[in-house]
Amino acid sequence: MAILKTEERLSELEITLQDFIRHTNRSFTQLNYAIIDFKNETTDFRERSEKSMAEFKEEMRVGREESKKEMHSFIERSEKSMTEFKEEMRVGREESKKEMHSFIERSEKSMTEFKEEMRVGRQASEKSMTEFKEEMRVGRQASEKSMTEFKEEMRTDRVDLNKKWGELANKMGTLVEDIVVPNIIPLAEKYFGVQQEPEDFMVRRRKKHSKDKSLRREFDVIAVYEDMIFLNETKATARQAYLDQFVESIPAFFEFFPEYSGRKIVPIFASLYVNEDTVKYATQKGIYVLATKGDTMDILNFEAVGGI
Repeated sequence: MAILKTEERLSELEITLQDFIRHTNRSFTQLNYAIIDFKNETTDFRERSEKSMAEFKEEMRVGREESKKEMHSFIERSEKSMTEFKEEMRVGREESKKEMHSFIERSEKSMTEFKEEMRVGRQASEKSMTEFKEEMRVGRQASEKSMTEFKEEMRTDRVDLNKKWGELANKMGTLVEDIVVPNIIPLAEKYFGVQQEPEDFMVRRRKKHSKDKSLRREFDVIAVYEDMIFLNETKATARQAYLDQFVESIPAFFEFFPEYSGRKIVPIFASLYVNEDTVKYATQKGIYVLATKGDTMDILNFEAVGGI
């Protein structure tokens, strides 16, 4: 019974092995066919690839040849165009040089003509200006001469007028009022630095002596300021005797005006004309001399007396 079972298993195993062998043979057969087909397809693909590569190489060769031809043609055309362009540029430069040269020549010619015109015009202007300046100089000299002559005539006329007016005023007894009085305050300001108005200003003042009422004296001009008194004596003719009398009378002034005691007296002797010797004599006495000087009256010896 065991042997029977063993035989049955061996029979089944044999059958199974046979089936495996048949199946394996069939698979190998299919594999061989597949290998053959693959080899055939590979050979065909290689042949087609080699043909396509050959065609591609030929196309590339032809393309390179055509490209070389086109490049060669392009280079030839470019070189020709460049040669033509260079020639055009050369011709253009030559023409530009000619035009520039012509322009420079015309400009230099125009500038030369312009400079010549300017030179001629400048010479004409300078000549005209010189003539104008000469005319102006001559006219100015004539005007200055005329003006100088006119001023001198006016000054002479004023001097003569002052003298005549002084002589007339003297004859009429108004020399002090008309000639001397108008100058006292301006001269006080000019020479003595007086700024304020006088406290009192008296013309032909007749005054009695403060103690002896029988004595009376007339003063031509008295200008009273805070710290000084301008005392004037005026004579139609300047004589040393008149100066001496004036000098002697000065100390007695305060006897007639004791209220002004302590103030400084500025003595001024006035006349229309005072000669040089009389001026020197007055200076020695410390008296200021007021007389006509040019067309006005002025102090003749302020610096010599020493100011104040």
